[in-house]
Amino acid sequence: TRQAALNAALIAARQQTNRDPSDPIEAAELVVKAGAPAVDAAAVVDETGVLARAGGAAKSADLAKAARAARAAGKPIWIGGSSDWLYVAVSASGPRGPVEIVAGTDATSLIGQDAISPVQAIASPDGGLVTVNAPGAAGEAATLKEAFSITPADVAGGEAQGRLPDGTSVRLAVRTIGDGSLVELIGQPGQTPGLLPGADRKSVV
Repeated sequence: TRQAALNAALIAARQQTNRDPSDPIEAAELVVKAGAPAVDAAAVVDETGVLARAGGAAKSADLAKAARAARAAGKPIWIGGSSDWLYVAVSASGPRGPVEIVAGTDATSLIGQDAISPVQAIASPDGGLVTVNAPGAAGEAATLKEAFSITPADVAGGEAQGRLPDGTSVRLAVRTIGDGSLVELIGQPGQTPGLLPGADRKSVV
């Protein structure tokens, strides 16, 4: 999966950086090379800002923001995302102290391939949307509340009854993915309660 590829690339870069923290550019480039084709952008970031970037999409990804969130979370491997980007980060030694090594992938490539489920989204457990593919103006939303008129508290038994911004009802199958740092939602507009078609499919993340 993409998350596994990002994790492996980051661990390799962390090992190299811990051995020789003097070259952050080499570490960022290693993430892109080792994680190809899953990694679209990578960076090494310390508390003062970005020390090095790599990858063709590095300028469009908010790697610094992801690094700040990872540093605040204090997890060995942090996973998060927003604005159609999925990020994974690890901590390592840097030239002037601790750094976050961040890998990013275009989250839109993780959804939109399933014709059975025209409503698809990846979100954080707090309700923020990483990316969404859905009709009725839901694709412009930044949160589950805006896209589907639900909050994490509305999920029960792996399902939730929502509503698109245009008023269309939608029944959603909801499950955690990876280590629980992300949530996957799939459904169909107008779907009645019950198990959704394709709800047991293997996650692409």
